[in-house]
Amino acid sequence: MAIGQWFADKVSGLFAKTNGALVRTSGDGKLTPDQLKFVSSFVQSFGVDKDRFATVQQALDAIVTSSTWVYICVTKIAKAISSVPLIMQTRASMSDEWEPAPSHPLQALLSRPNDEVSMKRMMSWVVMHQLLTGDAYMLKLRNAGVGELGDITDTTGEVKELWVQWPQNVDAQTPDDVGDSRDCRYIVEYQLTSNRGVEDIPTQNLIHFQLTSPKDAVTGLSPLEAAGTAIGIDLSAALWQLNQFENDCVPSGIFTVKGHVAPEQHEEIRARIEAQYVGALNARRTMLLTGEGMLGEMKYQQLALSAKDADFNPTREVIRAEIIAAFGPPPPVVGLYDMATFNNVSASLGHWWLHDNIPFLTDITETMTHSLVELNRQGLERVWFDKSGIEALAALIAEKIANAKELWAMGVPLNQATAFVGLDMKRVEGGDVGYIPGNLVPSGDTTEL
Repeated sequence: MAIGQWFADKVSGLFAKTNGALVRTSGDGKLTPDQLKFVSSFVQSFGVDKDRFATVQQALDAIVTSSTWVYICVTKIAKAISSVPLIMQTRASMSDEWEPAPSHPLQALLSRPNDEVSMKRMMSWVVMHQLLTGDAYMLKLRNAGVGELGDITDTTGEVKELWVQWPQNVDAQTPDDVGDSRDCRYIVEYQLTSNRGVEDIPTQNLIHFQLTSPKDAVTGLSPLEAAGTAIGIDLSAALWQLNQFENDCVPSGIFTVKGHVAPEQHEEIRARIEAQYVGALNARRTMLLTGEGMLGEMKYQQLALSAKDADFNPTREVIRAEIIAAFGPPPPVVGLYDMATFNNVSASLGHWWLHDNIPFLTDITETMTHSLVELNRQGLERVWFDKSGIEALAALIAEKIANAKELWAMGVPLNQATAFVGLDMKRVEGGDVGYIPGNLVPSGDTTEL
């Protein structure tokens, strides 16, 4: 997929009501005239200079950063997930417990993926890219000798560095793209666009992180695209309120001039009115209508402002909830504390980690394991994450411990009880035997007491 097509697919999904303004194209990263017209008109309405962007990424950045809630959700999720360290784990057999492997060669790669960017920063990018585009990529550079890195097409050496690649620079190639309909793989290679031009990258040299999409197995479906209609409504409502503020919340009106007005006079009248009375700095200025000169006799008729137009807040609150729900964080995470208490905030944070962030991390680490661990070591070595420092999970762990204790008191073996409640702990020696108090007897034998 060319970059221009990537822009058309992503942004037309975000703003579906463009009436075909975004056309399918095989462009070189530059915006087509129709794309530029649409993006310029939209972004300029928020005070962004259209000359700031000429490429797809610049335009997308300008649109996305216009939504406060998208920015908050994406940054909060990225900061949370990237704060969890990645670790290597190994085990001797499939039936054994996983153990940390700090001396594993891949642990050094996870701790220092390259000389310029930390793994924490790279994880933040990986999360952001998936949330905004549905896909994220890491390029693997392999060892070609002592102190040397091989070509990006080399698939034989040991992986020595990892580099995040921006999604708009990567094009996944299917069998149809390369003219081989007999190949049953979803993706046969990638094309990477950089300052070196367009290069073909083997699938072995690119880690492809992807959010699940019902459309195909080639590209992911992002929360941004799924919530596109809600985001468009919210931005439109914000623009409406901005225009009201710029007009001092005074309803629109109609100026009429008696007699014939030439086109150049019409434009001069418009310019004078806008210069003197439009905008927050001109709010509440006294309006003076004269009959002198070329303007002739002028009249102004004010139009009524309906209650619906006067208050968009209820609508924006509903849309805000929809946007946040698409990305997943609970309201307190994004700064909304309505009806919040200490207990329900703590519980919501714990459940957010348990049901959203931990599965997200699991998907990321399983993708890295699939790409980095040798095939014959799959199941015995894995990339994982250290969740011991996640404070939000502490309350849930305490609750699980209490539930496991109750099960154990009922005679359930300890190892079975901890596994049932989801406690991530090592098996206890002797924990496969259940115990019950020795003073308990069947209820039917009370006559023997």
